[in-house]
Amino acid sequence: ILKIPSVIASLFVKNADVGMNHRIAKRLHKKYPQADVIIFGHTHQAFQKTISNTLFFNPGAVVSTYRKKPSVGFLKFWDDKI
Repeated sequence: ILKIPSVIASLFVKNADVGMNHRIAKRLHKKYPQADVIIFGHTHQAFQKTISNTLFFNPGAVVSTYRKKPSVGFLKFWDDKI
């Protein structure tokens, strides 16, 4: 668990289906409510959302899957922020 006061993130993708990602994010938030950032995968669909001051980030997939275009996610880390 990374504790950082402010968060900046970039995600290069459009029109991702967020339903499953959102359900996963809600489950993870219940398990790790104190986290600043939670990075997860499995859905192969890009996702970036802040819920209650926690950034949830799924970079998606680097190859086409499930009729979705490839996506790339970047998180930049500095001493005091992401």
